[in-house]
Formats: sequence, structure tokens, C-alpha cells
Amino acid sequence: EAYQPVFDPDAADALLDEIGYTDTDGDGVRDKEGIALVIELGTHSEDTNRVQTLELLQNVFSRHGIQANLRVSDWPSFSLRRDASEFDVILLGWTQLVDPDRLLYEQLHSTGGLNWGGFDDAELDGLLDNARAVNDRDARAELYQSAAALIGRELPYYVLSYQSYQLFVTPALSGVVADPRGRLRWLAAGGLAR
Repeated sequence: EAYQPVFDPDAADALLDEIGYTDTDGDGVRDKEGIALVIELGTHSEDTNRVQTLELLQNVFSRHGIQANLRVSDWPSFSLRRDASEFDVILLGWTQLVDPDRLLYEQLHSTGGLNWGGFDDAELDGLLDNARAVNDRDARAELYQSAAALIGRELPYYVLSYQSYQLFVTPALSGVVADPRGRLRWLAAGGLAR
């Protein structure tokens, strides 16, 4: 059975209290045994939507006694920290994810090259390895559904939102074909005409 978290601030506060994080000195920040609950939220400066999302998260965390410090930097600096897994929480985006293998294997397999969080689960590794080896579409879908259920329980990362991309074309153009992967393959194939 897949677990899907819900937005429940009161339950989150109760859980923090239960594990011993309370505001013992009245400064608005929860602490445990004198150590303040502080996290760093990071992203890159090239996407203002991500920066604004971090600001929103910082506000939400602060309302619940968690001090969230923002670290926004240029893409190269951010990428170096990301690749070295030097972060508490980072905000990223993914595009062109047509096949589940592209999303899941590299990011969540213990040997995946994009597994920056270091997630390591033998059961998930087995499901993803088997899905790569199976040619039968239905069997492959079943393996990915099992993987999705496991990921839903373990929550190695959390999806905050889905951005959509639209293609707008003037009626003066013909030959434009929308590609679900968000690519302009039709243009490369000489499909644009006026």
C-alpha cells in the first residue's frame, strides 16, 4: 500500500513535539537538548520560481519552529554542492521524463549517477534492475508500479509541484508538431513553414 503524505501542520507539530523538538527558550525555534532545529534550503539563482518556492518553504518552516536558511547560488556553484551531496534540502526540476527508467534509475538506484541524496534500498534496486531487463510492457509496468509504491512509502524525495509547458504558435506558421517531451524535433527536421 502506497503512503502519500498530506499537508497536516498540526500533526507535524505533534510529531516534532513527540521526538523532543520544542521551543525551550521561547525564541521561536525548536530545539532538542540545546541544539536548534536548523536546516539549509538550496537552489540556483537562474530560476526565480525556485527561489520564490524556497522563500515560501522558509516561511512555512518558520511558522512551525524550524529555522530554514536559504542558500541560493549560481548554477555552477549549486551543481558542485549538489554533486557532492553537500546539502540538507535542495530544490531541483526535471524535464523530458518520458520513460520511468530515466527518472527512477539514475536518481534512486543505489548506484545511480544522479542519486545525490544517497538513497539505498535493496528492494528498489532489484525492481529497477528487473524493469531494465524486461521487454514485456505489462510486466515492466508492474515492476515500475511496485517501485512507485515503495518510493511513496520511503519518500527519498518529495515532488512539490508540476510545472507545465505550453506550445503557442501563430496561425501564420504551419508544420508545427507538439512533442510530449517538450522538444523541438519538428524544427530540426525542417518542419517550419510560413
